[in-house]
Amino acid sequence: SKNAGRMHACGHDGHMACLCGAAKVLAQHRDDLRATVKLIFQPGEELAGGARCMVEQGVMEDVDAVFGLHGWPGLAVGKVGVRSGTIMACARFFRITIEGKGCHGADPAVGIDPIVAAAHVITALQTVASRELDPAESCVVTIGRFAAGTTGNIIPDAAVLEGTIRALTVDSAEVVMRAVERIARDVCGACRAAATVAFGEHAYPPVVNDPVMTDFARDTLSTVLGPDSVAEIDRPSMTAEDFAFYLHKAPGAFLWLGLAPAGVHRAIPLHNARFDFNDEAIPPGIHLLTALALRFPPAR
Repeated sequence: SKNAGRMHACGHDGHMACLCGAAKVLAQHRDDLRATVKLIFQPGEELAGGARCMVEQGVMEDVDAVFGLHGWPGLAVGKVGVRSGTIMACARFFRITIEGKGCHGADPAVGIDPIVAAAHVITALQTVASRELDPAESCVVTIGRFAAGTTGNIIPDAAVLEGTIRALTVDSAEVVMRAVERIARDVCGACRAAATVAFGEHAYPPVVNDPVMTDFARDTLSTVLGPDSVAEIDRPSMTAEDFAFYLHKAPGAFLWLGLAPAGVHRAIPLHNARFDFNDEAIPPGIHLLTALALRFPPAR
């Protein structure tokens, strides 16, 4: 990266490269198009929900179908993951602020330790998936940030936990949200502390691919890159994607572009500090995006 401490750890630069390449090819075949093509170069997928903002600003007006690609380290280069129905989960971000009472580390009885309370909350949250939700449903509750104190010999006044809730349906996510609130409140109460739970304003819905458009994408993929390029995805990922907002406005399909080099079962995962978008995946991405545009609308 040209910016210290910053990187494209999810491959969005590679996605842009694929779409730029498709734009160049489509410009050369403008007369072959049977439909008007809109190319969406969207900022801010991570956390900000850039797709939602673009939808609010009218990007999906007069759109009959929408398609997207995302790099996928779990698939080999030349493979593209396809799944009808739910392919990615919904997500909610949350923050738990735990208020205690600061004191010297040598005299904890005169204070209220928010770190101990937070530790109990983290452990208790792991029971949500196994005891709060129907076993047939899927959910993940993850704490990704734990912040408290400034020095090792003082019990601080407060601690902060930040994390995500992921589920395959909005109803399941709401069950988990209520559980997180109750667990944080009651566990902290048992530790003589107080908890406040705040959910982020940007909720990501599940990504649900339209069956007809998924079949069209599968047929296009098989025609352009060959039948062996089709990787049927047997279960959804618990990751989330704001492409879901586009699918609320028009039928479409979100596809996974294989990134793993030859001979490697699974490349370095997304959001890892060592992740690097495999440039060998760009040509297949360009071919597929171009073909989807040139072959649309699907034969009826």
